[in-house]
This record gives sequence, C-alpha cells and structure tokens, in this order.
Amino acid sequence: MLSPKLLKYYMCTIVPIVQQCLMEMGVPQSEVHSKEVVHMFLRERFAPAVEEWSDKEMKYIVLPRSVEALDNTQFFRFKEDIQRWAVEFLGVYIPDPNEEVRSWIPFP
Repeated sequence: MLSPKLLKYYMCTIVPIVQQCLMEMGVPQSEVHSKEVVHMFLRERFAPAVEEWSDKEMKYIVLPRSVEALDNTQFFRFKEDIQRWAVEFLGVYIPDPNEEVRSWIPFP
C-alpha cells in the first residue's frame, strides 16, 4: 500500500502540474476542471491494470488499479512513466519527491 507521503506528493505535485499544462495546451478547462478528473486520466493511462471477475457481466473486466493500492515500487514506476510522458508530450519536468527545484526567471 502506498505511503501517505507519496500519495500527498502525487496529489499535490504531479496532478496539479499535469492539470495546468493540459490547460495551457488548450484542453478546455471544463475537461480538466478538477484534480479528480486529471487523477482518473493518469490512473487509466499509467496505472497497471487489474482483471476482476464481474458476476453481473459473467466475464473478466479490466480496470485501472487504484493509485492508493500501489506499493512503493509500483508507484515509482507509475511516477516515472508520468514523468517521461510529461517531458515528451507536455514539455514539462515533474520533480521527484523531496527534490529541490529552483526556477530562474530573468527580469528585464
């Protein structure tokens, strides 16, 4: 099970960065209006899937795994996949937990 510290890092660092970048890229705000929507997008795209038996449908259904249910090793793979995707498609660097990032903004 994921540690509370890593879950906080995910919800307070990764999700807001991705949310902001998607809005800056022109994704309508109505589609990424909440952290939960962005969280669901990341979970469906990057969390390892789980097969569960559905008695109602009488078949196995594939569901994205809950981020909270990941162990620390699985979470770091999940995080690294998101970081690679963010660099490639969003053009943004997502820092690791406890990584100090300094932003240098030149003033005129």
